[in-house]
Amino acid sequence: MKLNITAVAVMTALASQPILAEASETEQPVETIEVTGIRGGEIKALDLKREADTIVDAIAAGDIGDFPDHNIADSLARVTGVQVTTNDRGVSNTVSIRGLPSSFSKVLYNGHAITSISTGDDPARDFGFNSMPSEFAASVAVGKTSSADTPEGGLAGTVNIRTHRAFDSEKAVYLVSGNAVYDQNAEKYSPEGTLLWSDKFSDDLFGFTLGVNYTEQNQGVKRYRQLSPRKYDEKKMLLDANDNGEVSKDEFLATATQLNFEDFPISRKRTSALGNFEVRPSDEFKLFGEVFYTKMDIEASRFGVQAITNRKHDPAGTNVISEHNGLYYVDYGTMEDGRLQSRNQGQMRKGDMVVSLLEGLYTGDNWSLKPSVSYTKANTELTKWQINGFQFQKQVFEYNHMTGGDPAGFYFSSPEQQTLMASEDAMMIRSVSGGDFFRQIDNSSLDLRLDYDLNLDADIGIVMLNNLKLGLNYAIDKVENDAVELRDSGNVLRDALRAQVEQGGDYFALANHPSIGDFYVPDVLQIINTNGKDFFTNLVPSSVEGGTELGLEEKTTSIYARIDFSDGQGDFSGNFGIRYSRTEEATSGSVPNFNLPITIDVDGNYQLPTAEPVTRERTYAEVLPSVNLRYDVTDDITLRAAAGRTLTRNDFTDLQIFSEISQPAEADGDVARVTSSNIDIQPWLADNYDLAFEWYLTRESAFTTNFFYKDIKALTERNKLSSKDFAVLDLNTDTTSTETLDWRTDMNVDGATLKGMEVAYRVAFDFLPSFLSNTGINTNYTYLDNSAPNAIIGASKHNYNFMVYYSDSDLNAKLSYTYRDKYLRGLANENSAEYGAGEYSEARGILNASVKYKLFSGISLKFSGSNLTNSKDARTEGIYGWSKYNVDFGRRFTLGVQAKF
Repeated sequence: MKLNITAVAVMTALASQPILAEASETEQPVETIEVTGIRGGEIKALDLKREADTIVDAIAAGDIGDFPDHNIADSLARVTGVQVTTNDRGVSNTVSIRGLPSSFSKVLYNGHAITSISTGDDPARDFGFNSMPSEFAASVAVGKTSSADTPEGGLAGTVNIRTHRAFDSEKAVYLVSGNAVYDQNAEKYSPEGTLLWSDKFSDDLFGFTLGVNYTEQNQGVKRYRQLSPRKYDEKKMLLDANDNGEVSKDEFLATATQLNFEDFPISRKRTSALGNFEVRPSDEFKLFGEVFYTKMDIEASRFGVQAITNRKHDPAGTNVISEHNGLYYVDYGTMEDGRLQSRNQGQMRKGDMVVSLLEGLYTGDNWSLKPSVSYTKANTELTKWQINGFQFQKQVFEYNHMTGGDPAGFYFSSPEQQTLMASEDAMMIRSVSGGDFFRQIDNSSLDLRLDYDLNLDADIGIVMLNNLKLGLNYAIDKVENDAVELRDSGNVLRDALRAQVEQGGDYFALANHPSIGDFYVPDVLQIINTNGKDFFTNLVPSSVEGGTELGLEEKTTSIYARIDFSDGQGDFSGNFGIRYSRTEEATSGSVPNFNLPITIDVDGNYQLPTAEPVTRERTYAEVLPSVNLRYDVTDDITLRAAAGRTLTRNDFTDLQIFSEISQPAEADGDVARVTSSNIDIQPWLADNYDLAFEWYLTRESAFTTNFFYKDIKALTERNKLSSKDFAVLDLNTDTTSTETLDWRTDMNVDGATLKGMEVAYRVAFDFLPSFLSNTGINTNYTYLDNSAPNAIIGASKHNYNFMVYYSDSDLNAKLSYTYRDKYLRGLANENSAEYGAGEYSEARGILNASVKYKLFSGISLKFSGSNLTNSKDARTEGIYGWSKYNVDFGRRFTLGVQAKF
């Protein structure tokens, strides 16, 4: 029997009396009204959460083609406990759940494992959400806890993208939409368009959905970067702390070695298509199939001016020295022997992916069988190639370093220097640094599943055993990264390009950065596109970038058993089960034969033995138990508890096979250093515990909270430094001896705990008079307590979202603000470790707004603005908050028309 709770003091402060009254009047007949727009999406998201048999949060489209945002990741940023990572180019692309790295989240496509176009410079397990148009999505559910039938891989949680199907709608849908997007920094417009059709035929025997989306984005990014600071070097610097004496070089922390001011125009084009069908010949049988395809073409030019600041400073004592935690650094300086140079890294990322899946469902009298298969193939072609332009030696300029993420200022001592930088006559091709050149990254994923559900209805006295679920999952994942790069070690390419410039080749572009004004740089993309790929590869042989080549085949076999139970009255229910997963891993690469000695050549250089192709194989298995409990205290109040073990496999970069050696350096105590991969690196495991309270005040309103605890069994420390004995042959003396060299490799280290609390409150003010009855709010807050703040990337302590909306049949408008606290973005590197831990993203809030107005039947006008407060992405390094990045993405505005019938 349910408890009759008439007053809960802590909740009364959150909900007005009319809402409580409506929630308690269960005996009144309720008319079901189909609600669309923002309110419709809120209702569907609440229904998904309420009906789930695990702890889930979700976002949903109020109607077909009406997903809340352009980018699915932007929508997920408003989900409780989810944080979105924005890349260097201002795109929300990957998501983190409860402060853990994005690779710890498993992304499913209609319940199936999926890969994507590569999101970074190396293959990764992250899913890139900008690969998929939001118009194709019906809902996205974020599972915070797991059950035995949940595919393993999501230590933090699981994200399931569900696409539209014809049977989701009672009638045919015809959708046409077009948008013009204006980027404030680029000062350009870009088109977007979607066509979507969905219908059922033959008395609901067949259903089909077809969709096409085309998106362009011209973006202007202004970026400032600063390299890590270096200690005082008396050979290069003459610095006084004050009039009384010199700063001790043991205490002094000098200026950064480089300041980089970058104008970063980006052009993106994406073409996507979706087609699915569903056949329902009887109540006992269903068949669903889908194909999704997307093609992306991204070109960017990182036009930049680099200032070398660790040269000789002005000896007149004009420098300003600041102190932080006993360390001194240059806050303001005048260079009398500085160097300025232009550079441009042209970037091209061309990729496509295809997802195909087929699933059937056959239902018997008390059982069902669901076989399914999916296959994903993604290819990425990556070029990041750099050419350096003018270089002005021994310039005099002033600069100031600032902490807290703000960019440094930059001032020329004479206007002639600025004029020279902005003159095309001063341009030249000084050198070709090279880099990745049409490098291929290929991913594929085959996923076979067989799920069986048996209706038990067995009364064992204490509880009813309702269902037994059994399943088998077999998957094959393949990754290939050829790591091809092209470098101009003999200046062959430089000389060829110089000759073309002398013959009239127009290979320079004018750029602008607010800190330094106009400047000319080599136009790398124009140079490559004019000459073609073969021109360069015929002149310079390609090579493989050391340590990044990868060939991986991963076969996983998983079986599970799950039992659903209840008390027979509907108040208490849950499931418990176990999942067994076995992984067979085969990795290929090239490594030296360390049965042979390391050699010291006649010039004193250390060299590894010749690398040989090798394939390493290993097998590991994990048992993943889980339990989810639910108690419905009343019709509107639910308590949940969950416990389980989750798994995430190693990042692909952890599995690369390589070894390389660096020469002895004074900073390393004149010891050579060997860097190697570690084939024994282990996957990550976590034990998870959740306790949740959910109060569904009305159909559209709820207050929920969740307390969670994660015990992560082991972490991976990147490039952990130790020592190791090696046989070393000195060719100068022809003698072999044993030397203890520095050895750096990734290693498993002690784990960590992550605990926190999620609170969410959403309310529709339908009890208010007049137009106010169409308003509402949706807000949430997440607190994270991370026991390893210098080791776990992405864990912001405070995160919150606030959205206020108006929604009726003609007008839908919302204003949303998302805040993410400071978090660790990158682990400490060798140079910064003694001063503090790693790279941090500073706290950032983003304000977005959108309006959709129905002009007349079926035709709506849309307007939206993103990053309205022009929030910058600021990153700092070390305990002193040294400014490392400051990225200005600017504002974006969208104006569009949608026709839906």
